[in-house]
Amino acid sequence: MSEVTFCIATHHNPEGLHLSVFAALQQLEKSKLDWEILIVADGGEPNKYEQAHPNVRCIRLTGNNMMGSPQGTRDTGIRAAKYRNVMCIDSHVVVSDIEKLVNEHVRLGGATSFPATAGCSSEFWKLYGWTFDWDGSFWYKRVVSQPKSQEPYRIIGSSHSGFIVDRDFYIASGGYTNLQIGYGGEETFWALKTFMLGRENFLIPSVWHAHYQPAGRNEGASSTDNYKRNFLVAAYVMGGIEYLKKAEAHYNHKLYVIPDIQNERLRICAGPYRGNLDLLREYCRQEGIS
Repeated sequence: MSEVTFCIATHHNPEGLHLSVFAALQQLEKSKLDWEILIVADGGEPNKYEQAHPNVRCIRLTGNNMMGSPQGTRDTGIRAAKYRNVMCIDSHVVVSDIEKLVNEHVRLGGATSFPATAGCSSEFWKLYGWTFDWDGSFWYKRVVSQPKSQEPYRIIGSSHSGFIVDRDFYIASGGYTNLQIGYGGEETFWALKTFMLGRENFLIPSVWHAHYQPAGRNEGASSTDNYKRNFLVAAYVMGGIEYLKKAEAHYNHKLYVIPDIQNERLRICAGPYRGNLDLLREYCRQEGIS
């Protein structure tokens, strides 16, 4: 029997958390999975639905433990999870078929499995990942609106508002990094880290997660120093000075490489690609991975 910790990261969003908890309960109570729901709340006040079921528990971050970033809240949940398979979602997210996603993740043996994304704000569309901008923004060039296949396939990156991860590998790899703050950067950091350390990510096109966020929620994020720095950190850690220079030129922003960033780079250099992102790019080209 497959098992899963269903981890919901939330930041002062009681309405979205209420939706996500009960949408997950509706599926998990009927499933054949061994399961728990783990709420990781970055601030906010306790709510009665945090005791909605004996299998629901909550970690509430307060004071100096508050993260202020989605990756920090997810990281806390992954490390505290009861089970090896950890499905992370943000509050205000629902998943179409949790049991299928868990079983596919176990069958494929990847580091991370992503469902498709369905909708955002008032728009209705599906997103099956994105093409990577290696030599510029170090994020996406364009989103992919049609699946490559109806069967699961390998993918460089997709939305981190919903994914399932191998907890043991995540912890051994160092996981996300607290060097990144706020929106965007962690989506390239983790997805590329798995490949650079010898594992792979999959897109499961038959499962989707609906990601609601109010219009304008991330408005202005791309002009902040934290946003720019997030991608510069990812570019340097994964590709070294060559890729850092490309990202610095794109964002017109400079990165000071502190020892913690250098240590992350050394971790990547110890992997099978030896920190050479060009080798991964060539592998992806040959395998048709985008």
